[in-house]
This record gives sequence, structure tokens and C-alpha cells, in this order.
Amino acid sequence: MAYSAGSHPVGKVNPLVLETLQQVGIKTDNLSSKNWKTFARPSAPDLDVVITVCDNAAGETCPIWYSSPVQLHWGFEDPVMELGSEAERRAKMRVAFSQIDLQIRKFISLPMETFVQQNLKAELQSIAPN
Repeated sequence: MAYSAGSHPVGKVNPLVLETLQQVGIKTDNLSSKNWKTFARPSAPDLDVVITVCDNAAGETCPIWYSSPVQLHWGFEDPVMELGSEAERRAKMRVAFSQIDLQIRKFISLPMETFVQQNLKAELQSIAPN
């Protein structure tokens, strides 16, 4: 299972994010804006891996995760912060989606069942974006 959360959620999912996901056939009905602290509670699902993705998040202090997941950062420009015309913002959102989609595809192609936790971080870092 995969989850998404942010360090500074605004309370609603960005409309350009929803539009981009819908255009590629991803259902958005149950998406919500949530703080990553939601997953740092004792009652939260166990997390195996936590990956921060925005360049802004690289320097932030993550919460204490109860399940002791592997943590790493894959830096991407945050398209929500982009200025410009609606068309330019849409284009930046599509680029960000494509970059993250590629990383997720690399991630799920790894033979996870063969990794112990110590090796998993190295494997995930080896497929990190340039």
C-alpha cells in the first residue's frame, strides 16, 4: 500500500494535481490533503519506506516513525510552487508527474523480497533521480 502526505498541507488537493492524475487514468475520488504526522502515530499503518520528493522537503526534519522505515529523499521541483500561465503550470505538473512516475516504476521493479532493510536503502538510492 502506498500513502501520500506533506509537511505543510493546505487542506485540499491541488486542482492541477487532480487534473493531471485524472488525465492519466488515476482515480482521485478518495484523495485528501493530509499531514505526514498522520503516519507517525502509534495507530498508523506500518511503513517500510518513506520517500520525500520535493526539493523543499530535503532539509526538513521528518517525524519519528513508529515502524522504523527506510528513509530517503528523491528531489524534484515542486510544480505547485511554479508561477506562470495556466498552460505553463500544467506543463510543469505533467513533467513532475512523469518524473515521479518513472521513479515509482523503478521502485516497484526492484526485487523487494530479496532485500534486508540495510540493503534496501542502498538499492533505493541507486535508482534515485540525478
